[in-house]
Amino acid sequence: MIQSNTAPRRSDPCLNRLSRKVGYFVTIIVTAVMIVVVRMVPDWNFKFIVDAQFEDWIPYFVLSCGATILANMVLLGIDPYRLRHLMQIFTNIFSLISLLALISIYPFHFEDDTLDKVVHIVLWLGVLGICISFLSDGVKVLIGERENDRKAKKEKEKSKLKREMPI
Repeated sequence: MIQSNTAPRRSDPCLNRLSRKVGYFVTIIVTAVMIVVVRMVPDWNFKFIVDAQFEDWIPYFVLSCGATILANMVLLGIDPYRLRHLMQIFTNIFSLISLLALISIYPFHFEDDTLDKVVHIVLWLGVLGICISFLSDGVKVLIGERENDRKAKKEKEKSKLKREMPI
């Protein structure tokens, strides 16, 4: 049997950490820009926005974005596996509040009733997605670290077996 000298590529933990930090920074910038844009929306004079109570929803949106910015600033400083998922749960709480406020405050009145129904269905699907994310991140907080430990142990066993195999 001929063995190849090329080992499977392993990701560099420093590069992974750096890419996550860049992602947190970009998220902070994009979220801040979103706050500015959404605050300008009432001035756009679209009929379905003018007729709605859009200004009543803006504080919920800003609160949700503020939670996202705060969580990403924390993760810029410290970034353990479980904290990432706890921060995701934290931001999901505010996202859920904002989305439910949008559904309850903002009566969509598009010219086409079908579009109105589609938008409401999409918003409720967003609520469902956030609820699924709660469950997923909760599981990752509880058992995620153990899963990583098992993966590391398996990799260690594989490398040990490779070293012991005769050529």
